[in-house]
Amino acid sequence: MNLEFIKIDDRAVLPSKKYATDACFDINAVWFEKKDFTVIAHTGLRCNIPAGYELQVRSRSGMAANGVFVVNAPGCCDAGYTGELMVILGSITGQAPYMPTGSKYEIKCANMDFKSGDRIAQICLVPVLSVTPVFVDDVVKSDRGDNGIGSTGFSADSLPPSNPDTIIDSLNAIDAILEEAEVEDNE
Repeated sequence: MNLEFIKIDDRAVLPSKKYATDACFDINAVWFEKKDFTVIAHTGLRCNIPAGYELQVRSRSGMAANGVFVVNAPGCCDAGYTGELMVILGSITGQAPYMPTGSKYEIKCANMDFKSGDRIAQICLVPVLSVTPVFVDDVVKSDRGDNGIGSTGFSADSLPPSNPDTIIDSLNAIDAILEEAEVEDNE
């Protein structure tokens, strides 16, 4: 089965795998669009996603290990979507991304520098079942029932106590970012 891509930017790179057994293809950025706390990475590609499938966008493990991830992972590109494939990146640091050179072809997010041509996410073609939502009178009975969050042994009570200094530092960093944004808006 072929997955067809349309190149809408000359710098776009065909998604690729390092190993034949990899489940996902790496996808590369062409240019970046800075938002307040996220980055939209444009790939310069469109894709003919076959009916009955979705194209999932997932974080790359090496980036996630450094605090940068696909915000809505897994992102979902439906078979009917024909626009450019774009990836929303964010950071667990709370730091806003910035463009150190002012060029849309380079951006810094958390402690990582990205430039045009860099691999920024993974994509995976996944089959989708066709279902019809309907109302019923009750749910099927199960051993678990309605035991939800924490019912399998994990709960917020089992987390280690937070370090107040870390929380205060994070809040101060957020305040500084917001103050800077207000100054820019007033200029």
